[in-house]
Amino acid sequence: MEKTLEKFDLKNALTEEASQEANLSIFGAIGFDIALFENNIYPWLDANVDNNCGSIFYWVHHKGAVMLMSDDTTKVKIQNPNNWSEEDTVVEFKTAVIIANLMISNMISWHFNEKMENATEPELKALYEEKKDTWVNIYHANRAFVFESCGLEKTELSNLLQVID
Repeated sequence: MEKTLEKFDLKNALTEEASQEANLSIFGAIGFDIALFENNIYPWLDANVDNNCGSIFYWVHHKGAVMLMSDDTTKVKIQNPNNWSEEDTVVEFKTAVIIANLMISNMISWHFNEKMENATEPELKALYEEKKDTWVNIYHANRAFVFESCGLEKTELSNLLQVID
């Protein structure tokens, strides 16, 4: 019998020794413009995203997939609700943390661009424009780190990207 959906606390996961690389990566990706997000990313997420925003379950579900804990608690299953007949993708726990990092990076980048486009105060708009190139570079560097760290085969990575992007 399939286990019920479980939420996974990214905030706590990123403090664990096994996921320090993901921890450094996520703060490397968002740290440069952290002041733009009220100086602390988690309160910002809590204020701007539905409850339990720090969970891998939320990020995967938000992007159109459902992540389930597998019978082996060191692995995480990803299912695509748009095609339930697809075989589940099973990934290691640390890979799941890295995937969540990538999704948060995507979301923050999207939010940054939205803020930049909608800024009405000239001073704020100029600040966003000034940071844009650096932000894009950090975003792509973070994606490269995530892909490399996943250590997945090309087909596996391709399947995950269809879910994430």
